[in-house]
Amino acid sequence: MQLVLDCSVAISWCLVDENNDYANAILVMMPDAEAFVPGIWLLEIANILLVAERRKRMTQEQSEIAIALLQSLLIQVDIATATNALDATLTLGRQEGLAAYDAAY
Repeated sequence: MQLVLDCSVAISWCLVDENNDYANAILVMMPDAEAFVPGIWLLEIANILLVAERRKRMTQEQSEIAIALLQSLLIQVDIATATNALDATLTLGRQEGLAAYDAAY
């Protein structure tokens, strides 16, 4: 199975104080799935982990465990995200009324 993995779904697996039934169901499927994410995804994940640490929602050790989990999954990062930003992504955002970040997905 292939899917596009949103940051909000993946980060709920990482934050110790979150429990999301939809995200948990996706995580159960992940060992048999190949997920695709835009290039900005890694920065989104890193930023949320940093903010969670600063707000004492999780420790650095818990962040490292979360990163290990994400790295253990088959997640393909689209290396063309930046290349497409001012062309295909912008066009899609205009057509569908999306933010550029959402259109990148």
